[in-house]
Amino acid sequence: MTEYFDAAEGVAECFAEYTNATIKYLEHEDDHAGEQFYNYGVRVLASQWMENEQNIATHFTWATGNIAFNKQVEYFKEICQKGLKSFARLYETCEKVSKTLTDEQKLLLDSTIYLQTKIHLFCI
Repeated sequence: MTEYFDAAEGVAECFAEYTNATIKYLEHEDDHAGEQFYNYGVRVLASQWMENEQNIATHFTWATGNIAFNKQVEYFKEICQKGLKSFARLYETCEKVSKTLTDEQKLLLDSTIYLQTKIHLFCI
């Protein structure tokens, strides 16, 4: 990290917090959602609702398990609310840190972790 950012304060915190901010949807270590999770979840649940809300969204059971459709929707809502809070905090941190960096360091932070944070936040 110091190779790219010298001793810039807060950069390591941004990278570390990104891992904590991503939505963990199952119990395995690598079960963290990417930014496509939010759009996919809405699309699958909306499609199921239009087709027949009495049936479960089978294409979303990998995240929710075999639970009733209304419980799938509730799960998705809760997990997105959690992600929204986490990424909003991270966004604020990255914004503050970005303002303190030099040109090259700012470009690197803004085009990596800060960009990914914005994508997640704006997708939610």
